[in-house]
Amino acid sequence: MQDIKRGSRVSLIRMLLGMATLSVAILVLPGCGGGEEKTEKKTTADSGGKKKTGSSSKTSSKKSEPKADDGVGSVTGTIKFSGSAPELKALVEKGAEVRDAMVCSAEAIPDQSLVVDAESNGVANVYIFLARAPKGTESEAPSEPAVIDQKGCQFAPHGLLVQVGQDFKAISNDSVPHNIHTFAFRNTNVNSIVKPNDTTGINIDLNRPESQPFQVKCDIHPWMSAYVLAL
Repeated sequence: MQDIKRGSRVSLIRMLLGMATLSVAILVLPGCGGGEEKTEKKTTADSGGKKKTGSSSKTSSKKSEPKADDGVGSVTGTIKFSGSAPELKALVEKGAEVRDAMVCSAEAIPDQSLVVDAESNGVANVYIFLARAPKGTESEAPSEPAVIDQKGCQFAPHGLLVQVGQDFKAISNDSVPHNIHTFAFRNTNVNSIVKPNDTTGINIDLNRPESQPFQVKCDIHPWMSAYVLAL
């Protein structure tokens, strides 16, 4: 996943999509010197459901909090599942009587809402991104297009990152028709037929960053879904 440079606070959204283990990259914000007193507001709910707001003070020493260098960088890591991951039932069983069964139930279609690697416990497709970027950290959109494929009556990949201004298209490697239906929050949505074996595909314009991943569906085959995050 490429570095994402759009935010002053880090938002973690676990959409749990589709790789076996996941390395993530986030922006490292400019650091502040230690030694000053910080006041935090705390909000809690009492038994009546009302919120209570108070404050607490924290004092840090210069020795324990060395000044960080200004600038940006990246952090990589793996998100892991704690404990034993549940076994999810297939969305479509092999040989099931569904529309376009010759293609769509030729093999079982797994539920990718939670994908955990059996050896490492790495969780698939976790989005970590900055909700608002400091000025001067913008980066150019990749020249390579982002592509979502409809193959075996499922989307591939199940989770996709698209940078604003990057070419984005939906293609099909299936011999049956599909459609691409986006449910973006800030961008213009698309609801178009994707013809069989259309590797040229449908162009999808993402001109604005999204606050969270949005769903993509095929209305012809309702079990088909994926998620896209535009930043």
